[in-house]
Amino acid sequence: MHVVYSMTRPEFADDVLALLRRYRVAPSRVCLELTEGALVAEPDLARRTMQRLADNGMSVMLDDLGAGFSSLSYVHQYQFSGLKIDKSFILELAESPRSHAIVRAIVRMAESLGLTLVAEGVEDAATLSMLRDMGAAQAQGYFFDKPMPLDALTRTALAPRSAPSTIL
Repeated sequence: MHVVYSMTRPEFADDVLALLRRYRVAPSRVCLELTEGALVAEPDLARRTMQRLADNGMSVMLDDLGAGFSSLSYVHQYQFSGLKIDKSFILELAESPRSHAIVRAIVRMAESLGLTLVAEGVEDAATLSMLRDMGAAQAQGYFFDKPMPLDALTRTALAPRSAPSTIL
């Protein structure tokens, strides 16, 4: 049986919490990432769903901040626990003074609001260094590793560390 879990369904939070109970996973160990599409379709339902998940200890992050038509109003209206900066800004960080300024502003905003921040799209040591200098706390991207199946991830996680940490 294949089940699609869509945040636009009123039962979404109940379904997620039931799955966590079924597999004995603490909600505090899970972070749900939402793009603006989930918020635009049903804003009131999204707000209630996010609140229910947060009340049960789950983190909810706004993914791809800065991509598409995303707005700072989402950061204001919804109780996110963190933000993920869209990789389009990170990929241009070294070449674009505007991207650099925008990323720096987002880092400061997240810090001021007490939100976790993840920079997506880190592909080299120079970009990682710039993010570290700005005070970014976490990063992800091909510099650390490429996406992989669960069994490969498990082997990698259990192997001696030679790759850089995702915590800056």
